[in-house]
Amino acid sequence: GALRSRDAERLLTELLPEDPLREQLQAKILEKTGVSKGGRIPLLLHSLVGLLCDEGKIYEEAGSGRWRIRDDIDSISLPENIQLVYQARFKRLEDHVQFLLEDASAIGLSFRRRLLKKIMRPPAEPLDSIGNGDAESFVRADLGGGDEYSFRHALMHESVYRTIPPEDRQRLHANIGAAIENLYDDLEPHYEDLARHYAETSDHAKAIDYLVKAARKASHKGDTKRAIALGS
Repeated sequence: GALRSRDAERLLTELLPEDPLREQLQAKILEKTGVSKGGRIPLLLHSLVGLLCDEGKIYEEAGSGRWRIRDDIDSISLPENIQLVYQARFKRLEDHVQFLLEDASAIGLSFRRRLLKKIMRPPAEPLDSIGNGDAESFVRADLGGGDEYSFRHALMHESVYRTIPPEDRQRLHANIGAAIENLYDDLEPHYEDLARHYAETSDHAKAIDYLVKAARKASHKGDTKRAIALGS
């Protein structure tokens, strides 16, 4: 939601390190993002500070361990919206992490590690980096353990997914559909996912088949509204 200027200032005071340049950087962020005009959300401020850390503009001082702000504030370029922030942070990742996150984003906002393992494109390795290191700023393991992960925010997921070239996107969805079919003996819980993935490929017959099955499943469960939505 919208954040008032005073609240935004308080949030940035908490996020930015104690430093003689803090007020100057805070003013630059507020002016650039339009928060002073009552327009942005806390998520944007958190992500901007994360980007500044990624770029080394906010850094941990050797010896003291204190976090400081570099003195070239005037040269700092700040993206104007949250998706541009995510894209800037994404582009700073190593290639194998970018590929790993792109492959995960094609599966969906949430994904299972074992499914991701089946469809990874080289050089999307090593898989164990999905839950830690640089990838951790984009995805997190779901509570309760297991092999399920989620992107930290829907806009973050969307920003990563948009970086996949269209031709790669179609192949990825086809591979995901085939992997689901091979991974699970009982496909009924996955009808909607299969319909969604095959709808992004040239295999329209499979997409329609799974969509019909998903609608019938919803109808049998008495979820008429869902059945109508799937059949429309």
